Amino acid sequence: MDDMRIELRRTTLSIPSSSCEALLEQLANRESLSDVRDVRDAFAAAANGQPVQLTDPQKLGLRNVISFWVVEMGGSYDDLPAGIHALRDALQDDLTVVGFPDDAA
Repeated sequence: MDDMRIELRRTTLSIPSSSCEALLEQLANRESLSDVRDVRDAFAAAANGQPVQLTDPQKLGLRNVISFWVVEMGGSYDDLPAGIHALRDALQDDLTVVGFPDDAA
């Protein structure tokens, strides 16, 4: 698996395939959260090097999964796999544009 690209309003972010696999595992463990199943489907639908395209609710669900993941790891973003902290921040920036509050606020 090549690096996974996630398309956002202002940028397209790339995360290593190993980080993507860890993220997909987190998504699988949290399917009860709103829009998480749809996020997994969006990652699965991205084929042939095309970036993952997410709706705003899917972006919010993904941001929330990363936030829960950090809490479970003791609250340090430094312990996340490569690129996941940057993805969380980029998701938050993208969501702020449309009025979603920061989950850390």
